[in-house]
Amino acid sequence: MSDNEVEVVAEAKISTERIMNTYLPFPQKLEFRGNIATNWKRFKRMWTNYEIATGLEKQEGKTRTATFLTCIGADALEFFDGFVFANKGETNDVDAVIEKFENFCFGKTNETYERYCLHKRDQEQVENIDTYVAALRTLVKTCNYGTLEESLIRDRIVIGLRENSTRKKLLQDAKLTLNHCVDICRANEKTSIQMKDISQEEVKYVRRRDQKPRKNFTPRPQTDKKFDDCKYCGRQHVQKREACPAWGKTCGKCGKSKHFKIKCESGRTTPSANKPNSRQKNKRTVHNIEQFDEEYMSDEEYMFIVEDVNTVGLNRINAIMNVQNKPVKFQLDCGSTVNVLPTKDYKKIFNDKDLAQLKPSNQILVMFN
Repeated sequence: MSDNEVEVVAEAKISTERIMNTYLPFPQKLEFRGNIATNWKRFKRMWTNYEIATGLEKQEGKTRTATFLTCIGADALEFFDGFVFANKGETNDVDAVIEKFENFCFGKTNETYERYCLHKRDQEQVENIDTYVAALRTLVKTCNYGTLEESLIRDRIVIGLRENSTRKKLLQDAKLTLNHCVDICRANEKTSIQMKDISQEEVKYVRRRDQKPRKNFTPRPQTDKKFDDCKYCGRQHVQKREACPAWGKTCGKCGKSKHFKIKCESGRTTPSANKPNSRQKNKRTVHNIEQFDEEYMSDEEYMFIVEDVNTVGLNRINAIMNVQNKPVKFQLDCGSTVNVLPTKDYKKIFNDKDLAQLKPSNQILVMFN
């Protein structure tokens, strides 16, 4: 290959590199909203990378300055026009122009406010330790703490952590460094995630065992009959009060209204809990909550069932509770949905012999039996 051919190839290579470099996008313009100092640092880094990637750093100062002022944006140009330079030649010196902008951006930073933002920055609920540390490093750069940055970030982590258990471990180390602090937080964070996964697996396993069909248990068919037996008239009909024949009628047994004699519960007796027979000794009764449709009852009348979970024949568990600063003996029942206080006890505790302090209720309590 002749010398002329070598020169042509070299020039073609240089031209190709210039064309490729010209298609590199400009850095984003400098934003003057929010934290100007942080925005300037970000822009300066992008500008330095742009100069290296395009080969602009090898160009003359006038070209570099013109390109810099083009990239920085129209808002920054207005501030550039107000800068005072020692001589006209400095306006074409990109290093002098960058120094002016740097002094301007950092001079506009309120150091007291930046430190306030750092010291109030706590770890957010969905934020891991690495993201939290990165946010603190960004905030501390504008606080002008110098060599104290590492120790202040460490202190902020200890104070701003979500988990008290992790904070306790950090406080136990009197010579805690920032790196050791972050390592402990990462380890605890990872352990918490693993424990949560293990706990979820245990719950799923227990549920699978609980969901096995019980022996000698036959679920009540849902499609055998269209309606359940009405507890007021004993017949099957739509659960609406207008459809119940007993609605508005008087019971021939107890004299009360809204039910027939066949469904009357007055006078029924239940086996005594104190003297259970052999069949009832180990019998366990569990009663479910029933709440009737609002359409079936009037606006002021709702039907609930008082329920309990007890084991007939076992000793009752009692507790002494303070009511109006007076000791009252209560029987504990984890399955009950209401608290019941006998009238005689109420009169003594509240000194209300005529029950004048009581107010009418729109709820009717019915015993499970």
